[in-house]
Amino acid sequence: MKSTLRIAVITAGILSAIALFLLLVIFPADRLEINPDFPELTGPYLGQNPPGSIAERFAPSIIDSEVHTATVFSPDGQEVYWKLMPDGVDEIVFMRLEDGGWTHPQIVPFASRFFDSGDPCFSPDGQKLFFTSWRPLRWYQVFQLSEGIWYVEKTEQGWSKPKPVGTSVNSMNVHWQLSVSENGSLYFSSEGDIYRSEFKNHQYQEPVKLVNEINTPSNEGHPYIASDESYLIFSSNNQVDNIGDYDLYVSMHRDDGSWSKAINLGIGVNSRYQDLYPVMSPDEKYLFFISNRDGMHSVYWVDSEQIKTLIEESSG
Repeated sequence: MKSTLRIAVITAGILSAIALFLLLVIFPADRLEINPDFPELTGPYLGQNPPGSIAERFAPSIIDSEVHTATVFSPDGQEVYWKLMPDGVDEIVFMRLEDGGWTHPQIVPFASRFFDSGDPCFSPDGQKLFFTSWRPLRWYQVFQLSEGIWYVEKTEQGWSKPKPVGTSVNSMNVHWQLSVSENGSLYFSSEGDIYRSEFKNHQYQEPVKLVNEINTPSNEGHPYIASDESYLIFSSNNQVDNIGDYDLYVSMHRDDGSWSKAINLGIGVNSRYQDLYPVMSPDEKYLFFISNRDGMHSVYWVDSEQIKTLIEESSG
């Protein structure tokens, strides 16, 4: 009798664990409703008129709700991803250029119903999409959650199932933006500083905190690394030359391995409000970022010529 009861209890526990795993990890998130009034969009960058040297809202009639990240375009310019603020939909959404027109925004297929996905970032070859998530590494760790970095790989059937980048990175308190270079090096922020993890022997190595030219007693974060690691754009607050709350800065990676003193991107980009999450367009013609200068966190973009000038000056 006791043996039968023990078997029943164990069986019930196993079935409950399997059901929890299916619900929390595999079951997909809700999809966005199709807006019948959504405009027809053609051309690069959602068909928007290019900005000048002063930052302006990007696609305000399309991305009309508060965002958690800037728009991230795929290297071929055929897809765009961004993260909505957690107000009903706490997920990454995307649009794709098909038959000359952009599709309606939809939630990514690798989303989880209960654990959000955020901070999308393409590898320079477009074969991987990195993101942050609170989803558990193992089904039995649902009560030991921490934000980590995951990625999906492009296959003939679409994106693969999500995979974690490894414990060397995910053992840290990772939060918000990340960026990947051509050689696979991963840049991310943790506890107000920016780190780099080298990709070596098919795995990410122990993260190294960047130098004092970048990390200061202020809070630094939201790193964007050039594909060849020649420059880094990031956000910082409370520095002597801050224009507002958080400003965007650039630092040049010199040939000898040192980093130049970080330079404020100036009033054409920054405002007296929060300016965060810098992402260069695939052709490096524009800088995308988010700002709350209009009362909510929105996507802005600006012509990158002035930024390229700063990069050239700081490389000397």
